[in-house]
Amino acid sequence: MRTYVIGLGNRLFGDDYIGTLLVEVLSKSLQQENIIYVPAELDIYYIVELANEPDIDKIVIIDAAIINENFRIIQPQSIQDLDLGLDKLLPTSTSHDISTFDAVRILLSIRPDLRGKVYICLIGVKPENLKYRECVSKEVTEKALQLVRKIIEFGIIGPIHDNDIDKVLSLVKENLENKICT
Repeated sequence: MRTYVIGLGNRLFGDDYIGTLLVEVLSKSLQQENIIYVPAELDIYYIVELANEPDIDKIVIIDAAIINENFRIIQPQSIQDLDLGLDKLLPTSTSHDISTFDAVRILLSIRPDLRGKVYICLIGVKPENLKYRECVSKEVTEKALQLVRKIIEFGIIGPIHDNDIDKVLSLVKENLENKICT
């Protein structure tokens, strides 16, 4: 069984890049045989295409959202969990053809066996940090590190031994620091 970790975000749009960047960094910092990292950037339809993959244990989607929280993890148990207007309450920062929530709705309608196995991880960004630049703010990298710690502690990605968590976080931080705007 495999875990797919998908990063969404435009690498040319400041903090919107954090989802894609974090997946690129995790692929270097946390290599495990059962984890497939996909820096999908703006290819939201990749989520829907996962319906064709037979051996899925979990799907973790990381995206930026304009929210007043450091991050939020949503684990829909049903399609109805996604019909609460989440795409209006938690708007993702890049205008995809469809929202992250719509893509997950489609996936779960095709593959009901994946209900409860999809984690939508949103990192809070500020609109003023969404502008043309090929780097991210220090603030959003700190939020990304907090998210990584939570998804490891909750077992969403892993398993990782307790004594290895700090090593992974240190590697993630080191790799993220190379992309902070100066």
